[in-house]
Amino acid sequence: MIIALVFSFLLSDPAVSQGRLFGRVVDEGGKPVPAATVFVSSGSINRAALTNAQGYYVFLGISEGKYSLKVFKTGFPKTIREGIAIASNSTARHDFKLGEASGGVQAASVVRERKKEVTKTAKPKSEKPTETIVVKNEVGEAEELDETEIEEIKKAEEAAKEEEQALTTAAEKEVAIEGGITAIQKAVKYPETAVNLKIEGKVVVRVFVGRDGSPLRMDVMKSAHELLDEEALRVLSENAKFTPAVVNGQNAIGVITVPITFKIGKVVW
Repeated sequence: MIIALVFSFLLSDPAVSQGRLFGRVVDEGGKPVPAATVFVSSGSINRAALTNAQGYYVFLGISEGKYSLKVFKTGFPKTIREGIAIASNSTARHDFKLGEASGGVQAASVVRERKKEVTKTAKPKSEKPTETIVVKNEVGEAEELDETEIEEIKKAEEAAKEEEQALTTAAEKEVAIEGGITAIQKAVKYPETAVNLKIEGKVVVRVFVGRDGSPLRMDVMKSAHELLDEEALRVLSENAKFTPAVVNGQNAIGVITVPITFKIGKVVW
């Protein structure tokens, strides 16, 4: 589904010439699933984002093409959707409903392809202007997103921009892993299928860490194999504890690069 999100704070973004991908992850009861890992990948791009408290995720600057989209979190079966089309100068939305824990893999569910049209309701000058996003569903019926959803999408977009800025910000204190590499190594679980197939390799992940020390986004800088990539992302998103960066005496979003070498029988850092 291709969506035209026309927010004023996006128009000056240089990434607008590329595509964007956003959506929401909820459980079977419709409640948001926070801190779920959403992994978008293709032959050249392998990036992951964690859903926020309201279940939203956002990717900026996605090159035009087709992608695989996976969502996983301990306690839920991994959800996969293939052939996600991203076009330049557009925003694609893909929502996910995660099923009950079963230890397996399920196909993506409860997603409708919709095209958004933006209309602005005229307001008296004395009132704060608001934006109305009208959605046309697959049967042509108009739907309007509520203000809460629009605000959550804006927050996710703004957070994604802050993450990009962290790449060029000089920190007084860099992001660190609590307990060091040993703590992470103990949490890594070598994928059983990878062991059976004797798959080994090194995965290098760049992790964007928030002001509270929680991981926000991860970029796979060097991929080994999708099974090893996913395990590296899982352990860094669910088990790793980070000390945030410090800029001008205050906690700030920072970046740390973590290499993980998978060897049958052990994981080497």
